[in-house]
Amino acid sequence: MLFSLHNSFPTYPGTELWGWVIDPLTSQQIGGMLIWVLGGTVYSTSAFRFLSQWFDLEAKKPERPRHLWDNREAMLAPGVEE
Repeated sequence: MLFSLHNSFPTYPGTELWGWVIDPLTSQQIGGMLIWVLGGTVYSTSAFRFLSQWFDLEAKKPERPRHLWDNREAMLAPGVEE
């Protein structure tokens, strides 16, 4: 809708915004812009919250002892047997 070069709706009532007469295509593009901005804001906020919660959960996990980090078994990918 935002980048459309033609009106998507066959009939469209005349629009007026704060005394300015806006043609249907411009009105449609403004609506598309609002949809993108609001949708992007909601999506970004949700993603930030979920990532923040995930990182908090990871930070609360107890640290593994160092001697368990570099043994041969810990370095193998899951499913790989020696």
